[in-house]
Amino acid sequence: MKNREYYDAYQAEIAAIKEKGQRPSLLLHVCCAVCACDILTYLSEIFDITVYYMNDNIYPKEEYDHRLSELKRYLEWYHKNYANPIHLVEANYDNAGYTEEMQDYLDLPEFSARCWNCYEYRLVRTFQYANEHSFDYVATVMSVSRYKNAARINEIGEKLQKDYPNVKYLITDFKKDQGEQRSNALAKELELYKQPYCGCANSLREYLARKESSGLI
Repeated sequence: MKNREYYDAYQAEIAAIKEKGQRPSLLLHVCCAVCACDILTYLSEIFDITVYYMNDNIYPKEEYDHRLSELKRYLEWYHKNYANPIHLVEANYDNAGYTEEMQDYLDLPEFSARCWNCYEYRLVRTFQYANEHSFDYVATVMSVSRYKNAARINEIGEKLQKDYPNVKYLITDFKKDQGEQRSNALAKELELYKQPYCGCANSLREYLARKESSGLI
């Protein structure tokens, strides 16, 4: 599929759920509050949502904790303004395990197999949790970012659905139809922390190198 076709497939799935009058359970992988904020306000009207904060890639631990804290702060705001509850599950943080498993890809640049395998690492564990806890759907907010390849994310999700047939993967491309702009606007309104790099140690080094080359540090 092309990216627009992924978005059309997502819209069709949402329409089918609404037509059936169902309210299925969704385990939604979230990487940060900025990416999640607008998506959650919409999807919470359709699904019973549990947010899964599974991000072993984030380095250092202080950054991981900061992003989690901002997600919790957003959820506090959400529950003051919206009726449908959203639950939060934090996976055990294991950056050492992530680094070991990703060893063959760490020297690759951003927007390469390093990133594709990082997507898969987190989605595999999201599917595992969803399967163990009988969720109807799995999705991730990552496709809202212009820096994330929605086609790759969806290819991984569709592949994993075959391994976990009891859990349905929700195809998405949340950046379409101003999705990223809405998320950024809401994040700005709520003064949410917007991280300057994707998350892993390599992306942090690349961010610092860009700053240094531009004379900002």
